[in-house]
Amino acid sequence: MRRILLPIAALYAAACVTANAQVLYSTGFEEFTLGPIVNQFGWEQQLSNTGGRGDGSIVDNFARSGDKSLKITPISGTGIGSNWWWRYSPHDTSASPNKIIRIKWDMYLTSSSVQGAYGIDVYNGAGVLTRVCSARVLENNQVQLIYFENGTATMISNLNLFAQRNRWNRFRMDIDYTTRTFKVYLNGVDVDPNGNYPIQYSAGPVFGDADVWFVNPNGNANDSAYYDNYYVAAIRAVVDGDVNGDGCVDDADLLAVLFNFGSDDIVSDVNDDGTVDDADLLTVLFNFGSGC
Repeated sequence: MRRILLPIAALYAAACVTANAQVLYSTGFEEFTLGPIVNQFGWEQQLSNTGGRGDGSIVDNFARSGDKSLKITPISGTGIGSNWWWRYSPHDTSASPNKIIRIKWDMYLTSSSVQGAYGIDVYNGAGVLTRVCSARVLENNQVQLIYFENGTATMISNLNLFAQRNRWNRFRMDIDYTTRTFKVYLNGVDVDPNGNYPIQYSAGPVFGDADVWFVNPNGNANDSAYYDNYYVAAIRAVVDGDVNGDGCVDDADLLAVLFNFGSDDIVSDVNDDGTVDDADLLTVLFNFGSGC
């Protein structure tokens, strides 16, 4: 992934600091036109120079919410390689009270004879381009995290948790720039409750973007992935029942759950099981007043 990085001063202005959480970017892809996502609403792409290329396009034949989604399709006849699609959404955690980046997305992987790997790849937003951390589903459906030992050496952890193909899976990644660690959840389940996964120190305090990431590990993948409800926010704290991420479970969180009750709204879905229901409402009520 390559792009021009802006000075920190410009990044700070791009993400206005308030006492509440900040939604850096959120889309269900409904506002996009059909066809390639690149050059729409600031989205960019990088395709591998060595092959393994994929197509990232907006389609209207399949989605978790609404009518549209982003479909990643391997291009037949290309070799092994990686591809990225992203929208630059910077946030300077050193200048903001919101030092946790929350990324949520829905992902549907089709099953096929040769499967690729799909996920989210996080990069910094100032200085030399540096990966922060990553989460993806491998070709064998296993969840994999990429992190950094002592903040510098790249480490890979293949977990004993598997995503299901041919169904929607809801993911959440919380990156804490204070502790310099991150956690990942799949359909509301912590992918490694005992794990401690550090981000890369040299990435610095400025979050840049969360890339949609495709890897063609065998060079001939013939599956596909659909992404929907892509959401990136800078939040105050991780508190059970805190829908809006301001660090306090209050009336605003209760109203958000009630207004979206029965839907698959990715923000109000507190437990990330795919539906805003009684479980989410009870979580808010049981934790009402927490963090305030």
